[in-house]
Amino acid sequence: MARSEQEVRWKPYLFACALLLLAAASARFHGLSDRSLWLDEAFAANNSRGSLVDTVGNTQQRNSSPIIYPLILQLALKIDDSAASARMPSAVASLLAIVVLLSLPRVGIDRRVAFLAALMLAFSSSQIRYAQEVREYSLAVFLATAMLYTYLLYCSERERKWPLTVTLLIAPLVQYGLVLLGAAILVSIFAERWRKVSWRHALLGATPPAAAMAIGGGISLWLTLRFQWRHTSAWYLESHFYGGNPTDLISIGKFLLSNLYGLFSFVLPGSLVVGAAIPSLLVALHRETHGAASGFRELWLAAIALAVLAAAALAHVYPLGGIRQDLFVAPLIALVLATAYLSVSQSLSEPTNRSWLFGCSLLILISGGFDIKNNNPYREVEDIKSVISGIESGASPEDPIYIYYGARPAIEFYRLEREGIFYGSMNRLNRENYISELSGWLDQKFSKVWLVFSHPYKDEERYILDYLREEWELTQQVKATGASLYSATRR
Repeated sequence: MARSEQEVRWKPYLFACALLLLAAASARFHGLSDRSLWLDEAFAANNSRGSLVDTVGNTQQRNSSPIIYPLILQLALKIDDSAASARMPSAVASLLAIVVLLSLPRVGIDRRVAFLAALMLAFSSSQIRYAQEVREYSLAVFLATAMLYTYLLYCSERERKWPLTVTLLIAPLVQYGLVLLGAAILVSIFAERWRKVSWRHALLGATPPAAAMAIGGGISLWLTLRFQWRHTSAWYLESHFYGGNPTDLISIGKFLLSNLYGLFSFVLPGSLVVGAAIPSLLVALHRETHGAASGFRELWLAAIALAVLAAAALAHVYPLGGIRQDLFVAPLIALVLATAYLSVSQSLSEPTNRSWLFGCSLLILISGGFDIKNNNPYREVEDIKSVISGIESGASPEDPIYIYYGARPAIEFYRLEREGIFYGSMNRLNRENYISELSGWLDQKFSKVWLVFSHPYKDEERYILDYLREEWELTQQVKATGASLYSATRR
């Protein structure tokens, strides 16, 4: 009878989970191949298009991702060499992250908390966007969720240690930021065990998972991390590292507050949820300090993780803010905020507490809807398919075509096969080389050429076009999002 009653209690939860997963899957698989692959996506896909040996070699030499995602992508492209197939691993990983969140009641998390956290991930525009990109970020979100699950399993009465050890071993092979989350988990394990046993026993308990993560880091270092170390100061990440005076506490405080707000705004589904986060967290912390709240473990793990991320940004090791590199923190932030929502409800009487939780769910749905509408995760980044259509419909088979280096990966992914294609090289440090390169190519006395631009760096496209206007009549044939096609006729 007890088992039958338990099954009855679970039925509404399982039904709600099924509906949520259906909605999440629809959002992630909708129009999966409609958008053009942009530079980073096409670059990642092209690196994984060859043999296993080629994929490993390409990842070692010119890829910012650790090895596991390129290998998964290589398998997907072997099955079907298409944009949909290239994006499929990210979409599946994003959906699996929600499945794991919904499974957290198996490791002691309240069903209401698990559902609210999954709801936040399901309707976050950043989650949907990167579920439709050929990048490792959705896979990192999935593994981060698995790390939370195995951490809670480790800390449960069953104390199963090997699943956490496995996820920490894999973490450095999926995304480098997961090492920071792993470090936060190890610190949390040590602190929690220290409350119960001596520090020596606590240290001994944290050693096997720490050793596993170190081994994974060593493998990642040997395979791919060497390349990534040369790119930790990319120009677009400058605002996400602290570059001020290390003794100026006010400047440090402003940097941390601004970038943490950016992080919450990026990973949570809309401004309404972000606005509700602060008062809810304050209530949860107040109740925690007075011993009236549940969720101590999740709250302090999140505090440790954010502290580790902040320290890494201050040390210029890893960026902090509303950027894709920090997307892996989303499951933990969602879980903590859902815990805070439940804490607020526990301070209320019946039936107000149920109305509060229903209102939280409604708030997430409404805020997430506005978030998706305003940020449009399905928008084009660099519409190279429109450019290719323009070439196929307007250019003669013998017309020569200049491909700006930023457009080359996408052109190669979509396999534009024509005679007379000239791929330009990257000359950011000395842009005069663009002119000498073009001059040498144009000396072949072409009467008409075509020029393809995508992902232009600063004003390089205008610089090249201004040079050509002296002797060529330029006509823009295609003006697409992030990409353009010109025809040029010699005067």
